[in-house]
Amino acid sequence: MNRPRFLSSAALALAILAALTALMVLRQVGNTALAYPDADRLLLDGVFMLDFIREMPVWPPRRIYDFTVNYYAQYPGLSIGYKPVFFPTVEALFNGVFGISPASSRLALLFFAFVAVAAFFDLVRERFGVATAFWASALFITAPSIAKWGWYTMTELPTLAMVLLSGWLMQRYLRSGKHAYLYATAIAFGLACWTKQVAVFAVIWFLLAAVASGRLISMLRQTQTYVAAGLALLLLVPLLVVTLWLGDLNIQQSLGRMPLLSSLVPAQEALKPSPPTSPVGADVPAAEESTSPVGSPAIPRTAPPRWRLPFDELAHNGLPPWTLALAGVGLLLAVLMRERRVAYFLWLGLAVYLFFGLLLGVSRDREYIYWIPVFALFAVLPFTYLAAKLGDGRPQYVISSVLALLVISHVALVYSREPVFSHGYDVAAGFVVSQTESPTVLVDAYNNGYFTYFVRQYDEERNVFVLRADKLLSSSGMYGGDRALNAQQHMESEDELAALIDRFGVQFIVVESKSPLNLPIHDLLRTYLRSDERFRLAATIPVRTNREPLQDQSLLVYENMRVAEPEGGILELPVPIVGKTIRVQFKQGASGAALESKD
Repeated sequence: MNRPRFLSSAALALAILAALTALMVLRQVGNTALAYPDADRLLLDGVFMLDFIREMPVWPPRRIYDFTVNYYAQYPGLSIGYKPVFFPTVEALFNGVFGISPASSRLALLFFAFVAVAAFFDLVRERFGVATAFWASALFITAPSIAKWGWYTMTELPTLAMVLLSGWLMQRYLRSGKHAYLYATAIAFGLACWTKQVAVFAVIWFLLAAVASGRLISMLRQTQTYVAAGLALLLLVPLLVVTLWLGDLNIQQSLGRMPLLSSLVPAQEALKPSPPTSPVGADVPAAEESTSPVGSPAIPRTAPPRWRLPFDELAHNGLPPWTLALAGVGLLLAVLMRERRVAYFLWLGLAVYLFFGLLLGVSRDREYIYWIPVFALFAVLPFTYLAAKLGDGRPQYVISSVLALLVISHVALVYSREPVFSHGYDVAAGFVVSQTESPTVLVDAYNNGYFTYFVRQYDEERNVFVLRADKLLSSSGMYGGDRALNAQQHMESEDELAALIDRFGVQFIVVESKSPLNLPIHDLLRTYLRSDERFRLAATIPVRTNREPLQDQSLLVYENMRVAEPEGGILELPVPIVGKTIRVQFKQGASGAALESKD
C-alpha cells in the first residue's frame, strides 16, 4: 500500500498520527475528577519527584531515605518505594513546567504515547511501507485499552512505550550490527523496567528475535554484548534488590504471583527491621522500619494457572470484535503466504503470552495492552495484501476509506465509554487548605489518595500534614474497603479519638459519609463528630462518581472548635504492603509542624 498520496510521506503520516494520539489521550484533560485505583498514588509520586529534584537531598545518601519517609508521613499517598520512579520523574518535569495538576501528568502520558506510536510506526514502516504503518499505528492508538490507560496516570502506557522503543532499538541493532544501538537498547530496556517491573518480559522478545535472525551465536562471541548486558544489570540490580526487600506483597503488586521470586524472600510476617544507622538531627526516635504487626498474610506460593487465550476479554477490554476478526484473517494470510516480515511482531506476541500467561498466570485488562500493537498490525494486513494485488488507482482510495471507517469505529467506541470519575475530593482539599490554621488535617476516606494529592497541589508551601484514619485508627493490607486484607483496629473509644485529635492539633476532619472499612472505630469517629459539641459541620460536598465503592457518598468536613496545641511525638504509619511500619517524630516548631527522622 503506497497510495493515496497523503500516506506516501512518513513525516505527514506521523503528524496525522500525533494529532490522533492527542485526540485519544487528552480526552477530558482538564477534568480533575477522573479517577482510577492507584492513579492517585502515581499522581502524588510525580509531585514527590518534583519536590525531590528541587531540594536534591542526596548527600549524605541517608537523606534520600529520610526525605522519602518524611514526605510519606506528610502526604501518605505515595507508591514510591514499591513502584519504580522513571514515570514519576518524567511526570515531575511536566509538573515543573506546567504546574502541579492532573492535566500536567496527562501531558506526561501523552509524551509516552507519542513515543509508542513513533516506535511502532517505524517498525512497521521499514517492513511494509508508510501506508500500512500509518493504518496499523492508527488502529493501535485508537484501541479502547490504549485510550483507557491514557486517561489516568497509570504506568501501562509508559511501560508499553518504553518496551516498543527498546524493541525498535534492538531491531536497529539486529539489522545494522552497530553496537551503539545495542547499548541504547540496554538503557531503554532498563528504563522500561524502572517504569514497571513487568517490562522484563522484553528480554524474551529480544532472545526470540536474536535466535530467529541467526545473530544470537555471533552476539555471544562479542565483548560488546556483555558490556550491554552489564549496563542493563547496572540499571536493574537496584530495582531487583528493592523489589525483593519489600517482600511478597510488593512482588505481587509489581509483577504478580511469581513463586521463583517469592521463594527468595521471607513471608511478610518474617521480615525483620533494618538495623539503625548513624543519627541525623535531633535526639528522638525517628524514621525507622520494623515488621508491621498489621501486615497482610503471606502470599500462597502455589503455581500460577495457565493463561488461556482470552479473546472474549480482549474483545471487551482491548480491541472490538470486528478488529480482532480482521487480525485473525491477517494472521492466517501471513502464515499461508509465509510472510517473514511479521516475524518480529510474532515474537512480541509470543513473549507476552509466555511471560504473562505461563509464568505469571494473570489475565487482567492491563496485561492485554502489550498485545495490542501485534493485533493492530495483523488487522491491517488483509488490506495490505489486497492493495498490492489491485495496484494503484481508485481501489487504493476505497481500501483507505474502509480503513478510515475502521479507525473511526474505534474512536466512536472509545468516546461512547465514560471514564471513571469521582468529583468532590479536590473541592474538599481546596476548602481545607484555604481555611485551616492548623498544620494538620485528618481524613477518613476510601478515596484518601486523591484527597491527599489535591492537598499537596493546593498546599504550595508544603505546610499541611495529612493524617490518614486508615493508618492511625486502623490499618489493612493491599486493598481498600470491603476487599481490605487483614484489617485491624488500633483504637476503641471516643477518648482515644479525642486524644489523637488533640495530640496533633487537628482543626479539620474530612470523612466520607459511609465508613471505608468495616471496623467499628470508623463508625464511632462519625458518631463522635456528629454528637460532640466541639465539632461543627463546616461543609457537605456530594461525591459525584461512577465508581461503585463511592456511590451515594458525601464528603463531610468537620471543624474542631477547640483546637489544642500540637503535642507532637512519634507518628506511626503502618505500610502493610511492604510489611513495615514507618516511625517519624512529629513536633511543633517555630514555623509550624515539622517531621524529623533519625535512626
